[in-house]
Amino acid sequence: MRGEIDVTRARSRAAEPPAIDTGDHGREIVAALQRRKEFEENFTRTLRDLRKELEMSSLKSISAKNQLPIGVRSMIQLSNERIEKVMEEASQVPVEERLHIEALRLVIENSKLRKTLNDYAEGILHNTLAKVE
Repeated sequence: MRGEIDVTRARSRAAEPPAIDTGDHGREIVAALQRRKEFEENFTRTLRDLRKELEMSSLKSISAKNQLPIGVRSMIQLSNERIEKVMEEASQVPVEERLHIEALRLVIENSKLRKTLNDYAEGILHNTLAKVE
């Protein structure tokens, strides 16, 4: 029972916001927390933008957006170029914690898988065209 009470007290204390000193040290802490919040917001926004760019690199998206008809090979090439751009941008994003690194690693891995799908589609297309000729 005593252990349960101690845990309850610890949880209630953890839920209370820490008292912030109004002196220079307190201002430094507040400024550091604000910088951290801004970094996290920027990182999240950048990650979301990279994901959207990656979605726009799909063959389906490219074919829907193009006003002029282009060949499948051209679409695959355009898709691969966009994917490589996303990978390059992802490698330039600043990180502060291991979680940031892992999130970017997932974006890069997703990009590589999309390129593999494009290679697979191009291989199928090549075999199909070879049989037709």
